[in-house]
Amino acid sequence: MRDMTKAFSFNTECENRPISLCPGSASRGFGVDRLVHWYQYSIMTKTIERVQTGVRLEKRLLKVLKGLAEHLDMSLGDLLEGMSLHCFENRPPFSEETLRKIDQLKQVYDLDLGASDGHNLRESGQEK
Repeated sequence: MRDMTKAFSFNTECENRPISLCPGSASRGFGVDRLVHWYQYSIMTKTIERVQTGVRLEKRLLKVLKGLAEHLDMSLGDLLEGMSLHCFENRPPFSEETLRKIDQLKQVYDLDLGASDGHNLRESGQEK
């Protein structure tokens, strides 16, 4: 079982500290850090079946995703599953620190696409 809290928890450094010592705990309310941490472990106990897929992605986007998965020490599939499940519940999948890493990876791989480009992409050599 992989530790998903590194990617999807808002603040794991507080798990063994009193709430008052957790950075930003006053602004987020009581015990949110611990609650998110516990919730993520509880959902990892479900048994699932995975299938192999041949998904096609934009080349630079795939490089950013693979770089992020490597940085977070998880598989690309685990990253995509976590992102998808968070998005399905309209919840942000990443911490501020992880978002900064994504911005760095986008610069490294020259990824200039954003959410507004999502439905306006056309493969090179493809007719309009």
